[in-house]
Amino acid sequence: MKFSELPQEVQAQLLKEQSELKNKKVNTISEVKVYNEKGTRYFHAWRVYHGSIYGNYGNPSQWRVTYGKVSFHKVKDPLGGTYYELCYGTSFRKAYNDVEIPAYVDTKKEVMAILKQLDIFTL
Repeated sequence: MKFSELPQEVQAQLLKEQSELKNKKVNTISEVKVYNEKGTRYFHAWRVYHGSIYGNYGNPSQWRVTYGKVSFHKVKDPLGGTYYELCYGTSFRKAYNDVEIPAYVDTKKEVMAILKQLDIFTL
C-alpha cells in the first residue's frame, strides 16, 4: 500500500512520528543510531559479538552497519484492528554521495568515519 492511499489521519500521525525521529539519537558503547533532519533516512550500527553466549573471551567483535530509508508497515492488532507504524525500509549499500556502506566494520572509529562521510546526520 502506498502512503498516499492511507487515510488522512493515519498519514498525519505517521508524518508527526517521522518528524520526531530526528530527536531519537543513540550513541552508546555498543550501538549508534541516528536519523536525518526530515526523519526519512536512518543509520544504525551495533556491535556483533563472535563468541560464546557467556562473553567475548578473545574472539574479535565487529560492528554491523545499516543505512536506509524509513518506511511504514501495517500491523494487525490481536483484537482484530489494524494500525500503521514506522519501520526500517529499504537498506542501501551506497549513499547518495557515492559513499560505500560496508556491512561490517571492525571499530567504532570506522563507524563514526562512515557517519561523518554521509554528511546528512548530526550526532
